[in-house]
Amino acid sequence: MKPEGKNKTLIIILAVLLIVIISVAAFMFFYFFSQNQSANGKLEKVGPIYETEEFTVNLGQSTSRFIKVDFALELTNTKVKKELEEKLPLLKDAVIFVLSKQNVEALGTVEGKEELKEQLIENINAFLEKGEVKRIYFNNFIFT
Repeated sequence: MKPEGKNKTLIIILAVLLIVIISVAAFMFFYFFSQNQSANGKLEKVGPIYETEEFTVNLGQSTSRFIKVDFALELTNTKVKKELEEKLPLLKDAVIFVLSKQNVEALGTVEGKEELKEQLIENINAFLEKGEVKRIYFNNFIFT
């Protein structure tokens, strides 16, 4: 090949390589940008949080098996936080009532823990008037 032919071939190869690199970079940019957008679109603002004390309760009908748990309640508004403080005996009663009905087999599964959260939310929301509990987050969860 002539030196001029080598230069043209080299320029063509470099141009194709540059186009491929730019295409890959553009694809990656739009791919990751679109993922961030969809993730940001789904994020919700977390409501006020109420931290409970630790509860230790016998499980089911057993005196040898127990659950030790504390959790955070995500609330719809700050008025509910004050209401929970005023109705602390009702909160404790509802939590103890729900926990004492649980069994070890159910608590050992993810589904069982989710069901426990739903039962707690339902029983706590039953006495709230100024809003409600949206979610429960376990801080500690131990059972034997």
